[in-house]
Amino acid sequence: MYKYFKQLDDPLKQTLKLSDYDRYSSIYITKYIDNELLSQNQKVLCQLKNISQLYKTITREIIDEKIKNTDTKWKILSMISDIDEEKYYDFLDKLQDGLYSEKLSYEELKNSLVNSKRKVEVLEYIFPNQLYYRNVLNELDKFIKVLSNKDIIYESKPVRYKLPNAWYITKDGFLYNTMGANGHKESTLIYPFEKIQCDLKNYDNEIKSYQKELQNTLKREYVTLEQCKFYLNFYAKYPQIEQGKIYDRQINMLIIGIIAAHIDLYEAFNEFYKMDNPMQEYFKLLKLTNFEMDDMFVKFLGMSKIGVSGTKTICTTNTNESLFREYIKRGYAIDLVNPIKAVNNHIEEIDLSGHKVIKKVLDKSFKTSIKEL
Repeated sequence: MYKYFKQLDDPLKQTLKLSDYDRYSSIYITKYIDNELLSQNQKVLCQLKNISQLYKTITREIIDEKIKNTDTKWKILSMISDIDEEKYYDFLDKLQDGLYSEKLSYEELKNSLVNSKRKVEVLEYIFPNQLYYRNVLNELDKFIKVLSNKDIIYESKPVRYKLPNAWYITKDGFLYNTMGANGHKESTLIYPFEKIQCDLKNYDNEIKSYQKELQNTLKREYVTLEQCKFYLNFYAKYPQIEQGKIYDRQINMLIIGIIAAHIDLYEAFNEFYKMDNPMQEYFKLLKLTNFEMDDMFVKFLGMSKIGVSGTKTICTTNTNESLFREYIKRGYAIDLVNPIKAVNNHIEEIDLSGHKVIKKVLDKSFKTSIKEL
């Protein structure tokens, strides 16, 4: 039986307690880099200029020519996609000969260095010069560590961030919020989904890794600041934080749900590498889910979507109504939809027409109807 979460008593009014949520508002005071720090690291900054120029020469033709291993090629293309996604973080064009021509904040420079590090890692694959690239990466790591120890000044101002109406119950019964259209691509599962569609392989290692993280997080009474940055990516101060540990229950619930959703995603797509024609079956899946992530979550990943517009409903492929006993008690109706599964190494939609979902009378004073789909 799935646990009932009190957040679903009123899912439209759920909020997070944060400080300085808006990165660009007047309550955020930026601390700028000084010339002395840049001068001390002029060598690595000049190297990054060269790295940036060399990276711009990379084309698909060069990748095809230099890289013959298919798995490595897809990995490089995925890395390049990640770099392009974060290119608005790159502020190195503000630098001239190691000194800054415009005001550059610690945060801006750190983000630029992280993106440059990704470029170096791509170049390592394509233009073998291991010693040079390894030295640049070591210098980058040292510089990033220096910037991480610099303080960013804030004026503390508590704010309430309203959680979007994007609630699901994962296959194992955890409450998951995608964080909506403006959510980070780890919370919406866009990042892992993009990596999966580039490489339909065996994901046992990824599944075990997320399962381990989930179990470790459940045992604790906190999530880490690193987890919040990775899964939520808020430019914010978090409440109840002590030495990188966050004890806020609402934030803990969000992180646990996102980790559980990653497990559902990788488990569902772990069937494709066994198929004779994985890409053909993958495109069949996209067509069956109308290219919609909502349909993908419910029909293929096995999640259950919470609906609160008008009647409270749970849209699911799960025919075991006893799992939703606590939800039915609280007035939720169950809408059953056809699941999409791997059957004999092929993607198929399972027809559940004629199956009755019975909302049992768990309390004699509570009556619901029988719905036949």
